[in-house]
Amino acid sequence: MARERITFDGWELTIGQGVRDWEVRDGMDEVSGFLGDNHQIGGRGAEVWRPKRIGAGRFEVGLWLGGSSVSDAQARYRDLVRAVARPWALIRVQRTMADGTVIFCDAELVGGIKPNHIGQLGYRASLTFNVPSGVWLSYDSFMAVTPAGATLPKTLSMPEHKIATAPMQMLMYTITGPITNPKLSDATSGGTGDTFMYKGTVTSGNQLVIRANDWSVTGVGFAPNLGLLFPTGDRLMTVAPPRPGGVPAVKLEGTGGGALTKLQVDGRAAFLC
Repeated sequence: MARERITFDGWELTIGQGVRDWEVRDGMDEVSGFLGDNHQIGGRGAEVWRPKRIGAGRFEVGLWLGGSSVSDAQARYRDLVRAVARPWALIRVQRTMADGTVIFCDAELVGGIKPNHIGQLGYRASLTFNVPSGVWLSYDSFMAVTPAGATLPKTLSMPEHKIATAPMQMLMYTITGPITNPKLSDATSGGTGDTFMYKGTVTSGNQLVIRANDWSVTGVGFAPNLGLLFPTGDRLMTVAPPRPGGVPAVKLEGTGGGALTKLQVDGRAAFLC
């Protein structure tokens, strides 16, 4: 069975062989709490449910490391400090799972490092990390695309994104014209209900590119009128993770489709942490 590997900005913790590795972990596969409250309304009991947002993630790694001499052990501990104690930037924490899947998050060390000395040749330490985004992402980026053609609406299944466990808020959507008043909606069963609409025309062969990651909309072959954009979600467009056995999907609606009309979705799967 393959061992799981963990790196911090490329520095590997899990080299094993009696040198350094993790001993215990807590929270690395934990689902963080959601943000938001239900509403209380005068004249009726109980509460009115409201949708929630993802909260920040948090995990701890209890590790050990050692050296062949006192100076070697001290040098290895200093390497650990250099790898994780970087308050001016987020740390890229990468996990290679036992099945070979690689996921990562951008995290910050919180609470400092308090090592326990094991004689003079070893250290134990517990490291606590905060994950501001609240998600891990797949290292691989996946693409799904509809067949080109005039038929509308088009529903695009995203089979490679079905591994996701968190709402995917960092995808890129490319709509190729001709199409008028293109509208995207999350078609995943039990999805977010998110929609995005451009109340304009994308002419034949031109493209409307929606990058949910940074809230940007650009055009290829034309300059879109940004005053004609109508998103409904926190990001320009969010796709929900599927229920067990399901597949995430996006629907493209509009009028005036032609031979080149299609939708392409690119991006990483997201995982709750």
